[in-house]
Amino acid sequence: MIVRNEAHPSTVGTSVEPSALERQRRGSEVHLNPSCPLPPSTVGADLSCPAPIYRPKERSITKILVIEDDIAIRQVICLFLQLSGFKVAEAQDGQQAISILPKFSPDLVVLDLMMRPVDGWEVLNWLRDHPFTPPLPVLILTALTQLSEQVHGLEAGAVEYMTKPTQPSKLVERIQTILSLSVEQRAMLRRKRIDERRSVLARISAPQPDEFMF
Repeated sequence: MIVRNEAHPSTVGTSVEPSALERQRRGSEVHLNPSCPLPPSTVGADLSCPAPIYRPKERSITKILVIEDDIAIRQVICLFLQLSGFKVAEAQDGQQAISILPKFSPDLVVLDLMMRPVDGWEVLNWLRDHPFTPPLPVLILTALTQLSEQVHGLEAGAVEYMTKPTQPSKLVERIQTILSLSVEQRAMLRRKRIDERRSVLARISAPQPDEFMF
């Protein structure tokens, strides 16, 4: 299991040096709430604990791994993602991606399927056998447009499936949407995409009332 750090927003504030009287007053206060730390010299004092202050953690840059064998497409995708504020790593095939994934620990993967020597399907299999915590969202971007292939990709673990050609700005928007969702919401999105494509497949394969039968 591979553990990834979650990003948290940060705030900036201005601190003011307390006066001597204020420092003396604060020095006399202790915390009795079990969630508050107790200074060793004041343990057991019968004084109330002030409300805790929750300080957000420092924000980290969201990391995207782009796995694409076409160098021109890969460069364009990486450029748009970098301009959107993401930290980007790139891999030219599945074999290179598998070696990068544990070290880079991305927040999302953009994955092509048709690559050599290791294709995107094998990357999905590797991710299934080496799960990240929290789960690593995968967005497939491929020239494979068949609905059956789309269902296969989503069932193999991808959260979203996009086909080429597409506008880089739309890809960035889709990535931002996925990253804004919780783990549960991503699972719901994946199930929705599977149901949508299965529904279309069922309509296509079903015979029409006026269809000639023989």
